[in-house]
Amino acid sequence: MTDEVNIRPATAAEEHIIISLLREVAADMQKKGIEQWIPEEFTSEKIQQWLRDGDVLLAFWQNKPAGCVALTTNPDHLWATHPSLSVYLSKLAVDIALRGTGISQKLLRVAEDWAAHRNIYTIRLDCWAGNVHLRKFYTEQGYSLIAIAPEETWQVALFEKQFS
Repeated sequence: MTDEVNIRPATAAEEHIIISLLREVAADMQKKGIEQWIPEEFTSEKIQQWLRDGDVLLAFWQNKPAGCVALTTNPDHLWATHPSLSVYLSKLAVDIALRGTGISQKLLRVAEDWAAHRNIYTIRLDCWAGNVHLRKFYTEQGYSLIAIAPEETWQVALFEKQFS
């Protein structure tokens, strides 16, 4: 199925697609007791900021939105004690009906290509430390746990992957 997935940078006019995907995934996470994302946090202003700071990649399957991921070279404050030239990956999301199809893995591979095109060979990301399933997924994709960092009232797992 992943051979049929097309991934490309989103345009500003597609912000509604990104918002819809992220809100759907956030609502599903909340139903499962995972408080990592809040649906209302995904606004037009936030998406437009991501597009100004880097790119949001959109995945399409059968010409329908299937997933997204945000990429930037601007470090998140969580990484202040680990400076490095890196791409910062966030908001990896796949349509809940398409989970388990390899779209997440393909988005990660395209993110690596995006970074390499900029001569950057390290990708960093963070996730809620309590999301054991997601932490296992990132480890299986070759990411190494660098640290657990405090963030407001929760803890965040910091992951990094170096590639060539």
